[in-house]
Amino acid sequence: MAKNVYQIKNKKKEATQLTHSEDEKISFGVAEFVAQEEMHRMTGYWWAKDDTLIAFTKVDENPVEVVTRNEIYADGIKLFDQPYPYAGKPNAKVELFVQNVNNTASSQGPAVKVPLKLHDGTDAEYLVRVYWAPPAQVRSTTDPTDRGCAQLVYMIQDRQQKLLELHLATLSFPDPETPAYLQDQSFPACPTKLLVKEANGEKWVNIPYDCDVHFDDSNSGDFLWATERSGFRHLIKGNLNDEKSPVGLTNVTGDNAEQWQVDSVCHVNSDGTVFFTARVDDVRESHLYTVNWKTAILQFYKYAKAGTTMKDKITKITDLRGMHSVKFAKDPKAKVFVDSVLSVDCPPRVALYGAASESDEKSVPKFLCWISENSPTKTPNHPLTPYFGKIQTQPEFGIIDKNGMKNSVSDNQNFSIGGQTVELHYRLWKPTDFDPAKKYPVLVHVYGGPHVQMTSRGSRWHHASLFLQFLLQQGILIFELDNRGSANRGVAFENCIYRRLGELEVQDQCAGVEFLRSLSFVDAKKIGIYGHSYGGYMTLLNTLQHSDLYCCGVSGAPVTDWRFYDSHYTERYQGTPEDNEEGLLWYLMSVFQ
Repeated sequence: MAKNVYQIKNKKKEATQLTHSEDEKISFGVAEFVAQEEMHRMTGYWWAKDDTLIAFTKVDENPVEVVTRNEIYADGIKLFDQPYPYAGKPNAKVELFVQNVNNTASSQGPAVKVPLKLHDGTDAEYLVRVYWAPPAQVRSTTDPTDRGCAQLVYMIQDRQQKLLELHLATLSFPDPETPAYLQDQSFPACPTKLLVKEANGEKWVNIPYDCDVHFDDSNSGDFLWATERSGFRHLIKGNLNDEKSPVGLTNVTGDNAEQWQVDSVCHVNSDGTVFFTARVDDVRESHLYTVNWKTAILQFYKYAKAGTTMKDKITKITDLRGMHSVKFAKDPKAKVFVDSVLSVDCPPRVALYGAASESDEKSVPKFLCWISENSPTKTPNHPLTPYFGKIQTQPEFGIIDKNGMKNSVSDNQNFSIGGQTVELHYRLWKPTDFDPAKKYPVLVHVYGGPHVQMTSRGSRWHHASLFLQFLLQQGILIFELDNRGSANRGVAFENCIYRRLGELEVQDQCAGVEFLRSLSFVDAKKIGIYGHSYGGYMTLLNTLQHSDLYCCGVSGAPVTDWRFYDSHYTERYQGTPEDNEEGLLWYLMSVFQ
């Protein structure tokens, strides 16, 4: 069935069809597979703030190979056919249009096509994000340079994902009743402008997943952008109207960059206050901070003055140890938010923050009350209270350093990036009745791939967490280590695995096992490994290549051959089979060599 876009006006309850296709492989207004799976873009349409314009995608899956895939259920497996873009194979073709829906259906005219082209004029492969820049409203004009026209901002990538660009499209909608317009049914011209170009040499550029572009509602043209140019993700300020620079940003260099990263932009208040989560003091924790982008230089780098850093210019709001996820009230003037806290020592908690009084509304939000304290030791009749004494809430956090600064390993392990020694973080769980005089088996719980961290001070307390607690109660230690390639340690720590998947990660996990075998309470003959997805891939590589270190392994949903994984994820880290030394590196990175 073809998927088209319709407009339904609430008062009349009448549907107006905006797109027209009978091809079941062409869809309007939806996100294609890799956009949902890998870019975290779950929609294919975007309404302007005043509902007079709608931007939408056209997705043509005719070039994509249809493959038989399966869905696994408890009582069986269902096979189905799906267009699936294998690595190195054709992707869906995506186009972006904008329709004026302010007029009557008979006088709307054709949609405006937004050219998805990179700065050098070549076609972009991926549409990552779409935003309406304020003010987003219709203006009937034939002058495409009219700054009063609506403005659409969109993020695009090349196929190799070595470029990530932000562009501005200026939209104008001539009167559809004019004879000249009716005679020419081609798509109206749409001038565009490059705002930001991110490139990282020969390696990939990350999508700023949780740092959406935020615009200043005062029509100054200012916007917030997350960049990793310094080696860590930080926020900078750009301007839609800046003609002095092709990127419209303040000068950014990697010199003296502070080595901590921003996780997400949570809220931008109408007075210029920015609330963001970051890992400022401890990479294993994420807290909420605030700074004003109108009064402060929103560029998280060291000031020229010696000893003064951006740490001194931002305000920390949350204090409980763990991972903080924040949701603000929709009112742009509000400073009220709900804070969800994940920590290893307590099930998930939810707190309310805001101004303590009306006179205090301009100050930094403060803790007001618990919405759900969810504490087995404080909450009456908590279901975990009878069992809480057997649940381990104080794992051991440590660092493996080949130079012996913290916990040493042998000199034959080479933990280095660009000649610089790096530290590997680990988390070791022991039973609550742990006896150092005993010998314990160990399960290495692994993920090992990009964009995931295993050793944070947060825990979701879901089924996977409770399964590990069950193993602890059976007398099995749990060991987790973030190898090179893992998240939140900076660009160099993550992208050193480029075109080397399964090499450095396995080396580091083996170093972790060597560290375990040096502990007097570990039974060196009973060390197993378990992981899911990339962790399943790591489990297979570790057990097959180093059977002398592991007595067993359990691999869940592993990637065994990268030729059969999707294009966007796979090519980001190792290119295509064709540009990879005639497939040799792909062969080496597959499980069954």
